[in-house]
Amino acid sequence: MAHCGECHTPRNLAFSLDNRRKFAGEKQAGWMAYNISSDKETGIGDWKPEEIASYIGRGHAAGRGTADGPMGEAVEYSLRYLTPGDVSALAAYVATVPAVKASSLPPVKNSAAPDDHNMGVAATV
Repeated sequence: MAHCGECHTPRNLAFSLDNRRKFAGEKQAGWMAYNISSDKETGIGDWKPEEIASYIGRGHAAGRGTADGPMGEAVEYSLRYLTPGDVSALAAYVATVPAVKASSLPPVKNSAAPDDHNMGVAATV
Protein backbone atom coordinates (compact mmCIF):
# COMPACT_ATOMS: atom_id res chain seq x y z
CA MET A 1 0.00 0.00 0.00
CA ALA A 2 3.02 2.30 0.17
CA HIS A 3 2.83 2.90 -3.57
CA CYS A 4 -0.85 3.77 -3.35
CA GLY A 5 -0.41 6.36 -0.63
CA GLU A 6 2.74 7.92 -2.02
CA CYS A 7 1.26 8.66 -5.41
CA HIS A 8 -2.49 8.93 -4.82
CA THR A 9 -2.44 11.08 -1.66
CA PRO A 10 -2.10 14.86 -1.98
CA ARG A 11 0.77 16.60 -0.22
CA ASN A 12 0.52 19.43 2.30
CA LEU A 13 2.66 22.60 2.44
CA ALA A 14 5.52 20.65 4.07
CA PHE A 15 5.30 18.09 1.23
CA SER A 16 4.11 15.44 3.71
CA LEU A 17 1.17 13.20 2.87
CA ASP A 18 -2.13 14.92 3.65
CA ASN A 19 -3.82 11.94 5.31
CA ARG A 20 -7.06 13.88 5.71
CA ARG A 21 -7.33 13.54 1.92
CA LYS A 22 -5.86 10.03 1.68
CA PHE A 23 -6.10 8.55 -1.81
CA ALA A 24 -7.94 11.65 -3.16
CA GLY A 25 -5.52 11.85 -6.09
CA GLU A 26 -2.51 13.96 -6.93
CA LYS A 27 -0.37 14.94 -9.88
CA GLN A 28 3.00 13.21 -9.46
CA ALA A 29 6.04 13.51 -11.72
CA GLY A 30 3.90 14.75 -14.59
CA TRP A 31 1.35 11.93 -14.28
CA MET A 32 -2.17 11.94 -12.87
CA ALA A 33 -2.49 9.62 -9.88
CA TYR A 34 -6.28 9.59 -9.81
CA ASN A 35 -8.63 9.54 -6.86
CA ILE A 36 -8.85 5.92 -5.69
CA SER A 37 -11.16 6.58 -2.76
CA SER A 38 -14.72 5.24 -2.78
CA ASP A 39 -16.12 8.59 -3.95
CA LYS A 40 -18.62 7.79 -6.70
CA GLU A 41 -18.17 11.05 -8.61
CA THR A 42 -14.41 11.62 -8.61
CA GLY A 43 -13.08 8.27 -7.39
CA ILE A 44 -13.60 4.58 -8.03
CA GLY A 45 -16.71 4.14 -5.90
CA ASP A 46 -18.67 2.75 -8.86
CA TRP A 47 -16.03 0.16 -9.79
CA LYS A 48 -16.79 -3.49 -9.08
CA PRO A 49 -14.28 -5.37 -6.87
CA GLU A 50 -13.22 -7.52 -9.84
CA GLU A 51 -12.50 -4.36 -11.89
CA ILE A 52 -10.30 -2.98 -9.11
CA ALA A 53 -8.52 -6.35 -8.79
CA SER A 54 -7.96 -6.55 -12.54
CA TYR A 55 -6.48 -3.05 -12.60
CA ILE A 56 -4.20 -3.76 -9.64
CA GLY A 57 -3.03 -7.20 -10.77
CA ARG A 58 -2.99 -6.84 -14.56
CA GLY A 59 -2.87 -3.09 -15.11
CA HIS A 60 -6.12 -3.07 -17.04
CA ALA A 61 -9.81 -3.02 -16.20
CA ALA A 62 -12.06 -3.53 -19.22
CA GLY A 63 -14.04 -0.38 -19.93
CA ARG A 64 -12.23 1.51 -17.16
CA GLY A 65 -8.64 2.04 -18.21
CA THR A 66 -5.07 0.80 -18.51
CA ALA A 67 -2.22 1.62 -16.16
CA ASP A 68 0.61 3.68 -17.62
CA GLY A 69 3.53 5.67 -16.28
CA PRO A 70 4.38 5.04 -12.63
CA MET A 71 1.24 2.90 -12.14
CA GLY A 72 2.20 0.79 -15.14
CA GLU A 73 5.65 0.32 -13.61
CA ALA A 74 4.13 -0.66 -10.26
CA VAL A 75 2.10 -3.37 -12.01
CA GLU A 76 4.96 -4.49 -14.27
CA TYR A 77 7.63 -4.74 -11.58
CA SER A 78 5.59 -5.60 -8.51
CA LEU A 79 1.82 -5.97 -8.37
CA ARG A 80 1.48 -8.56 -11.15
CA TYR A 81 3.55 -10.98 -9.06
CA LEU A 82 1.05 -10.98 -6.19
CA THR A 83 -1.11 -14.03 -5.62
CA PRO A 84 -4.76 -13.75 -6.70
CA GLY A 85 -5.71 -13.75 -3.01
CA ASP A 86 -3.38 -10.83 -2.28
CA VAL A 87 -4.73 -8.87 -5.26
CA SER A 88 -8.30 -9.53 -4.05
CA ALA A 89 -7.34 -8.37 -0.55
CA LEU A 90 -5.83 -5.14 -1.92
CA ALA A 91 -8.94 -4.55 -4.06
CA ALA A 92 -11.19 -5.16 -1.05
CA TYR A 93 -9.15 -2.69 1.01
CA VAL A 94 -9.18 0.00 -1.69
CA ALA A 95 -12.96 -0.41 -2.06
CA THR A 96 -13.39 0.45 1.64
CA VAL A 97 -11.29 3.63 1.63
CA PRO A 98 -13.60 6.44 2.79
CA ALA A 99 -14.87 8.68 0.00
CA VAL A 100 -12.91 11.88 -0.52
CA LYS A 101 -13.96 14.23 -3.29
CA ALA A 102 -11.05 15.28 -5.49
CA SER A 103 -11.07 19.02 -5.92
CA SER A 104 -8.41 19.76 -8.52
CA LEU A 105 -8.19 16.61 -10.64
CA PRO A 106 -10.42 15.35 -13.40
CA PRO A 107 -12.70 12.51 -12.29
CA VAL A 108 -11.79 8.87 -12.81
CA LYS A 109 -13.71 7.51 -15.78
CA ASN A 110 -16.70 5.84 -14.17
CA SER A 111 -18.53 4.46 -17.17
CA ALA A 112 -17.44 1.86 -19.65
CA ALA A 113 -16.01 3.06 -22.94
CA PRO A 114 -18.23 2.32 -25.93
CA ASP A 115 -17.17 -0.57 -28.13
CA ASP A 116 -16.54 -0.12 -31.86
CA HIS A 117 -20.09 -1.23 -32.69
CA ASN A 118 -21.64 1.67 -30.78
CA MET A 119 -19.30 4.44 -31.87
CA GLY A 120 -20.97 5.13 -35.20
CA VAL A 121 -17.76 4.42 -37.11
CA ALA A 122 -18.48 3.51 -40.69
CA ALA A 123 -16.61 0.55 -42.08
CA THR A 124 -14.52 1.18 -45.17
CA VAL A 125 -14.10 -1.29 -47.98
